[in-house]
Amino acid sequence: MCYLPFILCCVFLGALPLAASNPVPDMPQAATVSINADVQLRRIPSAMYGTNVEWIWDSYGLWNEAARQVNPTILKLTKDIGVTVIRFPGGQFADFYHWKDGVGPRAQRPPALHHLASGDKSRPNFGTDEALAFAAEVGAELLITVNAGTGTAQEAADWVRYVNARRLRVRYWEVGNELYINDGSVDSRAITVDPQTYARRFLEFAKAMRAVDPRIKIGAIGGKNFGRYNVVSYPDWNRTVLTIAGSQIDFLAVHNSYAPVLVDDSMDARTVYRAMFAAPALLASNLASIAQEIATYAPAKAATLPIAVTEWGPFFQGSTAGKFVDHTKTLGSAIYAASVFKTFLESSATQMANFHTLHDLSIMGWIGNTDGRFPPDPKWTPTPRYNAFRLFRRHFGETLVQTSCSSPSFDTPAVGWVDAVPQVPYLDCLASLSADGKSLYLIAINKSFDNSMDTDIQIAGFVPTASATTWTLTGDAIDAHNGTVPLQLPGVTWARQTEDWVNPGFSSGTVSFTGATSPAGQRFTYRFPPRSVTSLQFTRK
Repeated sequence: MCYLPFILCCVFLGALPLAASNPVPDMPQAATVSINADVQLRRIPSAMYGTNVEWIWDSYGLWNEAARQVNPTILKLTKDIGVTVIRFPGGQFADFYHWKDGVGPRAQRPPALHHLASGDKSRPNFGTDEALAFAAEVGAELLITVNAGTGTAQEAADWVRYVNARRLRVRYWEVGNELYINDGSVDSRAITVDPQTYARRFLEFAKAMRAVDPRIKIGAIGGKNFGRYNVVSYPDWNRTVLTIAGSQIDFLAVHNSYAPVLVDDSMDARTVYRAMFAAPALLASNLASIAQEIATYAPAKAATLPIAVTEWGPFFQGSTAGKFVDHTKTLGSAIYAASVFKTFLESSATQMANFHTLHDLSIMGWIGNTDGRFPPDPKWTPTPRYNAFRLFRRHFGETLVQTSCSSPSFDTPAVGWVDAVPQVPYLDCLASLSADGKSLYLIAINKSFDNSMDTDIQIAGFVPTASATTWTLTGDAIDAHNGTVPLQLPGVTWARQTEDWVNPGFSSGTVSFTGATSPAGQRFTYRFPPRSVTSLQFTRK
């Protein structure tokens, strides 16, 4: 599902009364973690650390046309987080984007249509050359989504030629975005296609693009519905596309990781967040099922045709009237993001992931804005999701090792697009080794709203020193955040947001990201705080 601003219709109901009480006391629970560093599972692909950047409105202020440069704060934050792949020119906007509008002298570029639903246009100042330069400056590479909705194979081939004529600047190319959605909206009616048509179109595009540069990797769009997560409008999409075009597909791009996606926002915050925290269990099964379909319907390519989750992240609602619309920026959303990323790393078939989106002036940016005034003068700052991602990118290793975790669990009802899930562990854990084998890392995700986890940690195959470096993302409440706000556009009213009725934090809570040292050993106890993501780094003795 692509982020459709102000399009998704959600029920608007009055806010639940908030509890006028102090935060609930911490009642520690017990958990165990076992790590065997001798059992190595897989090396983490570098392309897992990707993001999305969209072209419209000067890429939401990423590009400063007056200064003729990218915004220095976003530039620094993007470098700091260590993004490796940048998907461009954007999810829903890609299939209405004609790349030639975005090259050449910027003053001569014509205003270009964003998409049909709004009819908005802006001059594509942040085009191909600007995106290439930005990616190079932050040490990333581009994944370009070519226009397979309103564009042509020749247009895509010309784009490959423009980019790679002198040297290989872009390896990854994706043919279209979510053309399998047929939800009756203006945009989907204009570009949706059945799987047979898409498969033939993919082959036409791939042939034309490879004729220009045979070195490139070309991805097809795919997806498999699971339970209430029902975004692929045509039966047997993967089977059809893989059977017809599998021999020419280099990766299958799926969007199966948005949650909780509410159609009813009358529920309390705890019910909604618990369901979101359960969603990664369903995601793991879906990734395994897609991998099995690749093996079944494209057996000749099964070993070399990975999954790429080219959009993912927390998403609650798209309407400004929604009581959860701005909850994407909370600590709870960061905990969800960490748990989803753990699921990707554990899926051996998944070799690329691009969180959505790097930044924006609305609700989806992992870099957000603390100044909502219009006209915009953004004050960019990391959201909790950014710091959850940073834990994996900057405080985690390169090779996954065997990890087992046992903790109390909870059951969840069906909420939004998330099915009911029984026995969801409160504590998620994942361990890794550094490339040189001198450091061992453990990331632990405590999904309990109120209780810390006194965790017995045992390490085999690695003898650590007596102390560990720790980095912890936590906060006052599950709905606390860093003060980012959506842009207050004239005539647009944002609904008052629901708060946790037990320990409300949306309006006043804070989130912290701190480092420290802690006693460690081959067996020791560590207390993971409630509602937290923690990285422990051990040094080999």
